[in-house]
Parts: sequence; C-alpha cells; structure tokens
Amino acid sequence: MKRKNTLTLTVAILTIALNIKSVYSHSGDSVYANYGISPVIDGIINLTEWSAAGIVRFPNSTDTVTAYFLHDGSSLFIALNIPDNTNNSFDDCGFNIDPAHNGGTSSQSDDFLFRMNRAGNDKREGTGPGMFPGAAPTGWVVAVANITGGWQVEYKFDFAKFGIPTNADYTMGLFIHTWDDAVGSDSDNWPSGNIYFQPDIWADIIISATTTAVIGIPKPKNEINVFPNPSINITTIQFLNPESKSHTLIIYNTNGQTVRKIEKITNEKIKIENKDWQNGLYFFQLQNNAGIVTQGKLMKIE
Repeated sequence: MKRKNTLTLTVAILTIALNIKSVYSHSGDSVYANYGISPVIDGIINLTEWSAAGIVRFPNSTDTVTAYFLHDGSSLFIALNIPDNTNNSFDDCGFNIDPAHNGGTSSQSDDFLFRMNRAGNDKREGTGPGMFPGAAPTGWVVAVANITGGWQVEYKFDFAKFGIPTNADYTMGLFIHTWDDAVGSDSDNWPSGNIYFQPDIWADIIISATTTAVIGIPKPKNEINVFPNPSINITTIQFLNPESKSHTLIIYNTNGQTVRKIEKITNEKIKIENKDWQNGLYFFQLQNNAGIVTQGKLMKIE
C-alpha cells in the first residue's frame, strides 16, 4: 500500500512539472513581430517602413530605447533607436534568441547571440553554451547610423537561420541588450534585470502571421504581472480579481516540491518573501474553485 501511494505521488509531481513547462512565456514580457512590408536595411529607421511594427520601450543611461519588430513571412526585422550622448565606437547592441522556445537555466545549442557595434565594423554571432559572439555571421544583415543624440541599428534575420516556419504564427524567446561604453552601463536591457545567458527568464517575441497590426506589448492572456523577476528578497505577483474571489498560490521547486502555499487570497496582489530560498528557478500555480487560473516561473538570485 505504501508503495502504491509513493507511485501515485510521483506521478502527480511529474504531471505538475509537465504542465508547468507549457507556460505561456519565459518572463511574462512579450512583443509582437507584426506582418508587414520589408523595410530597407540601411540603419535609418524610416517610421513609414516600420509603421506596422510591434514596439517595446525600455530605459537606458540617456533616455529610452525604442525597439521595433516586423516580419514579411520569411524574415524577421528588428530595429533599435538608442539615445546615447557620447559617440563611442565601443557602444554596441545585441539580441539573444531562443528559436525552440524551450528555455533553460543556461544557454543551449539552439540559442543565438547577435551583436553589432556602433561603428558598424564589428558584427558577430555566438551559439550554444555561453554564446560568446565570435563566429562569422551568416543568415542575417545589419546596418547602423549615427543620428543626433544617439544611433540607430536595423537587423534582418532569415527564418531559415532559426529553423522556423514561414507564413505561420510562431513564438521564440528574446533578450535585448544595449551597451553605453561611456558610462559602462550593462543594465540597459529588456526585459529589465534579466540575464543574457539564461533563456528561462527572457521575454517572448510572437511572430504573427496575420496582416492585422498589433502595436505595442500585448498583455499576457492571464493578465498576470510578476515583479521583480528575478528577485533577491521579495517578489510580487499581481493579477486581476475584480470579484475578490478566494485564490490559492502554490510555489514549487524544480523537483516538484512545494516551497510555499498561500490560501484565501482575495485581493489582486501577493507579496512573497523568498530571501531564505536557494537561488534558482521556481514554478507557481494560482488556483481558485474553478481550477488553475494561471501559472508561471520565478527566479531567485542573490
């Protein structure tokens, strides 16, 4: 009898772990790459050419970086407008992409890192563990241009580079970084606070096959926000609960063990103290009487 109970518990834990692996996104942040006409890759962001693009904005040391995302059915286009008061050729920007959208606590063989410097003479890529960019670039083109108060860069990536289908909806993991050499800032990233070699906490880039533009950052389907993520001491989970229904939050480690269970949650914000947890990845489920409302991931760091 004891052996049977142990088997049942093991199956239950495995089932939970498998279900959690199918969560909607890496970090909860996402952007659409909308369908549109191919822009000219000359380093100058012509807003007419990028009018259908999905957009993300995030702060850097000077002001706010604006990133544009577009595709034409067979290529992905990304452009950045980067405010930077000091023209330094060592400034650079780059993208990490997880084509298989399979995450991981470290980079995997299918993950890419692409980088280009402000002077336009240092274009490199890296793949696999560590992803340090050093390989000769193939399957993509890039152009940069200095503008008043900063610089701009435009990328074109062939879908074949990532092994993804043409003319179809598809989601990949994404991390953006910009580097201002004058101030030595390595925090001008999107999603903010994430780590370039850890795909589990990157964002999502959603390639939309539809010709209807969806401008801006879409909200996750479950209307949930987790911040900060990663966190050091406290993480907050915010969700919609206009009828003040009672919810239960369950947090698991990667072995399927429950590390925290909070019941009778009737507001829309849950603060979780995690300073005593081991560093690493955790999963959560938010439930009510109707079942699982949403699920996601948390990252604990020092």
